[in-house]
Amino acid sequence: MRHFLYRMKAADPAPTGVGDTATWFKYYKLEDGGETYVPAAEESYDALEGDLLWFVMDGTVIGYAPILRQVDDGMNGRLELWFDSTKYVDALVRAGDSTWGTIVPEEQARLWLDRLAGKKP
Repeated sequence: MRHFLYRMKAADPAPTGVGDTATWFKYYKLEDGGETYVPAAEESYDALEGDLLWFVMDGTVIGYAPILRQVDDGMNGRLELWFDSTKYVDALVRAGDSTWGTIVPEEQARLWLDRLAGKKP
């Protein structure tokens, strides 16, 4: 299993063009209660089903979910990482200064998982 980051800034404009990123993520990615996606960064192009996708908002890990699959959306020129929002695990631990799409070292991910031991997707 590998670990990938999806990094966001809460105050940034939402990808939909309406509102901010924090509201967009909560409403469109978590509250629908089903399968959804985020665009993949180049570093995560080789992510596989079962790898973990860690969500970072303003430098803080806010949660994670197992990756279900990748979808190549050629029409929009992007690769998507799909996850099930019902399997999202809420968390609040610091992510440091990693960049969007960074592959997380196994040791760091293990520390995060140990802190979340009682919360499983």
